[in-house]
Amino acid sequence: VFSDNRLMYGINSQIDLIMTRFNHNKNHDEGIFLDRGYDRIIDFPEYIIFGSGEGYFERFDTNIELHSLFGTLLFSYGIFGLIFFMFILVFVVVKLPLKSYYLLIGPLLYTVTHQGLRETMLWILIALFISEIWKRTAIRKG
Repeated sequence: VFSDNRLMYGINSQIDLIMTRFNHNKNHDEGIFLDRGYDRIIDFPEYIIFGSGEGYFERFDTNIELHSLFGTLLFSYGIFGLIFFMFILVFVVVKLPLKSYYLLIGPLLYTVTHQGLRETMLWILIALFISEIWKRTAIRKG
């Protein structure tokens, strides 16, 4: 059982953490850009073509990953990796019936600001769409 003092201390310490984070972000000119690791793309342009590989972020003087699927693809897998993924995505979008777009919009918007490469559901969704496209193609060729 918590006493009132312990409960209030817990609430106050959480509020202090939140306030510290907001004040910390106000002090950064670059704000979210730095906090989400996007500066790596500018600071290490030599990795844009072939990529730097995923992981071991300490080599870039940070311990955070890029918070964007597209930013991660560009930096970790290079322009070729990004183009390959975009090719798959465009293939799926062009071949899908219009009524299926609403299923893809949410996950794609999520990946703009989050690293979605590890999200199993994104890959399952893309695989299901590709499977549906192949099935429709086989039925038409029938």
